[in-house]
Amino acid sequence: MFHLNWQDTMKTTMKFNGLIILTLLGLAGPAQAQLSLNAALDSALQLRLGLVIARNGAEMARLQNNPGMAGMLPFVSLGSGLGLSGTSIDQQFSNGTVIRRDGVQVNNANANIGASWTLFDGMRMFVMRDRLQVLENLGEQGVFAETVRISTSTRLAFHGAAREQAVLAYMQKQLALSKALAELADQRSLTGTVAAVEAMRAQTAAQAWEAQVAQQAGRLSEAREALAFEMAVPADRLPERLDYDTLLPPQSALENWTSAINRNPAMQAVKINYELAALQVREWESQRWPQLRTGTGFNYNTNRNSDGFFLVNQSYGFNGSLNLSWNIFSGGVVRNQIKVAGLQRENAALEYKELNRSLESDIRQAWIRLETARQVYRQTAKALATAVQAREVTEARYRAGAALLLELNEALRNENDLQLALADALLRLRVAETELSALTGS
Repeated sequence: MFHLNWQDTMKTTMKFNGLIILTLLGLAGPAQAQLSLNAALDSALQLRLGLVIARNGAEMARLQNNPGMAGMLPFVSLGSGLGLSGTSIDQQFSNGTVIRRDGVQVNNANANIGASWTLFDGMRMFVMRDRLQVLENLGEQGVFAETVRISTSTRLAFHGAAREQAVLAYMQKQLALSKALAELADQRSLTGTVAAVEAMRAQTAAQAWEAQVAQQAGRLSEAREALAFEMAVPADRLPERLDYDTLLPPQSALENWTSAINRNPAMQAVKINYELAALQVREWESQRWPQLRTGTGFNYNTNRNSDGFFLVNQSYGFNGSLNLSWNIFSGGVVRNQIKVAGLQRENAALEYKELNRSLESDIRQAWIRLETARQVYRQTAKALATAVQAREVTEARYRAGAALLLELNEALRNENDLQLALADALLRLRVAETELSALTGS
């Protein structure tokens, strides 16, 4: 239940906005501070305006959920008036008295207080109270849906930036290695150990790695901009590195994911829409019953005339009423509206069934992608470990003069391909994991 004062919360958030960013991102620490996924999520959920809007909507729905809005409480009104006028009178009475005056001043004062209360309206007031409660639930569900949406987009942006960071780090290492090999080839070329063309090939490989590093650095900058947008902070305020672990997510059976389908935000919204449609039917059915209202009040009225037969005319006292009304015939409007509301309720039920079937399929597909990515990651990691060993052996043989540069370049290309494949497999695994979490509202 949302019982927080979001206005005060927003004031506090704006007041300590800079402190939140510094704390979450660790900018007050060393230059090598790292950004964790949890810190990125905390920043997004603290600073994204979409979530603040959803919270305000939930608070408005909570404030409207009260007996008065449902019509259960009496309505009390207070009124008063004061009038002053100048007029001409011409009065003739049966006893022969005649009064004719110009510029007669007339003062009128009145006051009243009254109360009205609906005693029975076909149970409509109780339906309205249930409707307000459902609308409050819908507001809270909107906050939950926005939280899931922001968390999902932030996680995807974080994983995407982490992938680009890992690839750039690998390429920088390969660039350093290629430069060292190019220097070695130049030295051998000067001593005549290898042909000059081999030194040129080594230099070309180093230059190619420089171009790839520059291109990858641009991709990382773009991914960091996307992450900064999700976190609602400037990109230059992000730490230099992302604290990205490569631990595989824990295995979970498909049944565990599908059993949590009711936590899906869209599923919750459909359930609430069905409740609203059912209440709409009850609201129209209540109009078939009579309505009983009561009212009471106190009235005071005085009229003062500077001339005329009645110089002072005053009345005051209590009054009360009890009214019964019954809509016997409305041209078929109530009957047809009940049918329309019934069809809306039926559509909501069908929408729930269809959405449940669709979500089950989406969860199964996401789970298959997750399991596939997990297996591919493990196999690729094994292959990469073997490729690294092969490259290290070939590199040692090349430094010893027992292997050609072509052999080393082939080993490097094989390692590079597997390194990129491993980064892509890990990203696919994280994306599938995030999709499953979003589908189940985790």
